[in-house]
Amino acid sequence: MDAKVGDFANGDVLIQGKKIVSVGPSGQAKAPSQAQVIDATNTIIMPGFIDAHRHAWEGQLRRIIPDGAISDYMATTHNGFARFYRPHDVYVGNLITALGCIDAGITCMIDNSHNSRSAAHSDAAVQALIDSGIRGVHASGAPQTGEWDKASEAVLCVNPARDPVATAWLRVP
Repeated sequence: MDAKVGDFANGDVLIQGKKIVSVGPSGQAKAPSQAQVIDATNTIIMPGFIDAHRHAWEGQLRRIIPDGAISDYMATTHNGFARFYRPHDVYVGNLITALGCIDAGITCMIDNSHNSRSAAHSDAAVQALIDSGIRGVHASGAPQTGEWDKASEAVLCVNPARDPVATAWLRVP
């Protein structure tokens, strides 16, 4: 994955805090004497995956309509549950989603949050990402239905001339 480091069948990874500080063939990493050693024999060590499109606020709704049509999904989530979400509900959904990502090997995600009804909703979404420990981007967007505080709506860097679809789903005024 990195030509400077190379590929090797047996190696060491030295992590200090949350940062990888050394990678190399077995025996080359100089770990402090108090380091915790984890035997990862017969495993594959690789970087975390990136998920560039999650609707994290829906975390507690996953698997409600696993094989449903898009119209069923829209009716249940956007026209149903979403309109009644409190900031705490967004927090719970984002936390469940982020922890599920980490469990699946995803260490970075973009939270396409199209149920940001107020600044408090967005604050709760961001706090859940922080609390989970995942690297995340909160991409706030307008809800599909119901009321929301349009003054708190975040606008992403979208070029309408090149990407009219993204502009439409963000409902940029």
